[in-house]
Amino acid sequence: ANSCSLWTGDPESGEVRILFTEGFPDGAGDAYAQHYVHGDRWSAEGARRLGQGIFLGPDLWDPAALRASEFYNDYARGIGIFHLVGTVAKLDAAAMMPMGVHRREDDTPFGEAERRVMARLAPHVARALRMERRMAGARLPALALDALPVATLVVDRALRVRHANAAAERQAGQGAFPILRADRH
Repeated sequence: ANSCSLWTGDPESGEVRILFTEGFPDGAGDAYAQHYVHGDRWSAEGARRLGQGIFLGPDLWDPAALRASEFYNDYARGIGIFHLVGTVAKLDAAAMMPMGVHRREDDTPFGEAERRVMARLAPHVARALRMERRMAGARLPALALDALPVATLVVDRALRVRHANAAAERQAGQGAFPILRADRH
């Protein structure tokens, strides 16, 4: 694969949150979220077929029709998106999760081996994103965290500390600071 993408939301309501892209030029994710999502038949058709598993590109969009589309000619071709293996999962009543891995037109199309790999991965990604959506509106009770005897930090994706319990505050006051690291994924 030369690129992949993962996003959540509901394009009809205007919510498209790009979570991850690899192999996309700067600004391509924003352009997709603002305009090209509405021409992406892979995601739209996948959303209509929720629960039907992992798709290869031709399962959702005839290659000749893809080549003739604005989506391909103005957006996907420049990134090198032609062959697809992906899925669309329902996260909750208001959001879906399209996930796709792509190859250029002159590359080998994806097949059953790649479909099996995606079938093993997709449920875990969907479960994590469902949990994230449920937790996003919830506030962890600070009193419960403060009752813990061990230092506990709640951090966001950028590793910014959103809450430090009393034990963590005490350790920080004594000069003990945690080191937070994340790889780029």
